[in-house]
Amino acid sequence: MKPLRQIHQNCSFNTATPLQVAVGQGIDGEMDLIEKNNIKDSYLYTTPPKTLAKDRDLMAAMFVKAGMKSIIPTKLNIKKKDNILISIINI
Repeated sequence: MKPLRQIHQNCSFNTATPLQVAVGQGIDGEMDLIEKNNIKDSYLYTTPPKTLAKDRDLMAAMFVKAGMKSIIPTKLNIKKKDNILISIINI
């Protein structure tokens, strides 16, 4: 967990605030589409899975090369309580 905390801290302190806001807004927009069952309008749905898999595999290889363990999700279990996302677990 310590390396992950260091990466988070580095990103928080070294990423310009407008970029942090833009990423947050992008994530919020995707979550809104998913929650309203408009998944077909989502970037995650419209981007070809092969493109995403290629990018994912490239990132995973970079993590392994850096000496980190890369876990590629096979299935996600999304849990909500009172319509609020509480966890996303790789199962």
